[in-house]
Amino acid sequence: PPVETKEFAGGTYVATLHEGAYDNISNTYAKLFARVASGPIDGKSWMLGDPPSLEKYLNDPRKTKPEDLRTEVWMPVCPA
Repeated sequence: PPVETKEFAGGTYVATLHEGAYDNISNTYAKLFARVASGPIDGKSWMLGDPPSLEKYLNDPRKTKPEDLRTEVWMPVCPA
């Protein structure tokens, strides 16, 4: 399919590092959701913001064993 561009509004995100295969990245999302819901982060209460969440792939899956993959997971938040 053709490549498209999309602009995102600025905002605040929480981020964490997923280490390992992509097939269990949903566990990292669940832990991040739970952390946002559990209480203040940096002294402030947050709730999940509007999508999209973002993933930043830190290494190449064609050259890296699944257990060595590293991915930053970013989720938008807004003040609670």
